[in-house]
Amino acid sequence: MRHIDYMPRFMLPFIEKVVDVLGDGHCGFRAIAQFMGLTEQNHIMIRTHLIQELKDHRDDYVEVFAGEDRYNYILNDLHPPANMKGCAHLVDKWLTFPDMRHIVANYYKRCVVVLTNLEVGNSESFFPLRGPPPPGKQKTPIMCLGVIPNHFVLIYLKNGCPLPPLSTDWHNHKKEDAVTWEDGYLDQHELFRKLMAIGSGNKPPKPQNESNKAAPILLDTPEKPKQQFEVIAEDEEDSNSLDLPQSLGL
Repeated sequence: MRHIDYMPRFMLPFIEKVVDVLGDGHCGFRAIAQFMGLTEQNHIMIRTHLIQELKDHRDDYVEVFAGEDRYNYILNDLHPPANMKGCAHLVDKWLTFPDMRHIVANYYKRCVVVLTNLEVGNSESFFPLRGPPPPGKQKTPIMCLGVIPNHFVLIYLKNGCPLPPLSTDWHNHKKEDAVTWEDGYLDQHELFRKLMAIGSGNKPPKPQNESNKAAPILLDTPEKPKQQFEVIAEDEEDSNSLDLPQSLGL
């Protein structure tokens, strides 16, 4: 299967492109580096950023992780392995969601989206737990990581695209100055729910927040060449899926 085939079909019209990264145990960090305008080789720098975030706000994360044991476990996971070439086999050194979702959103001060189909896991959105969003109608670009079995890819989304439900942990742990993050994305969350319901043949559900907390996503693959994909409807079924937004009058 192509990487794009692991994304929700109703999201295809809203994806500009999918960029693959090297699958060597560092793919999640490589994808973040690529998004931030760095190179894949800067994946160690991304680990350093997230370690700094954890240490600078230790008390907050001890609360999020419900104790020091889990906090220390995540902190240790973020440190690169002694043997960098052997990371593909060290699952505890991979970027993991939901454990590291808010760490990424907090440090880079933006909405982070995990996108995949229901066979792999749940799609979710994550906002920073502290600090307000940009003033006015200005929005920082959304960082979207696509999930395929044991691997991350970088996804570029179109402006105003549907966004998956917000993580319940954000509601439980957000600071007072972060409350308004949700306001600017309510319509996009609702559109995602409507399109998902139409795609499954059901009526749009009431707003709700899904969570991957009970089933963490561990992602990476053995080393393989890069690929880059443009979203193209290849058959009649794909073409029909691209008409979903029109059924909502978009």
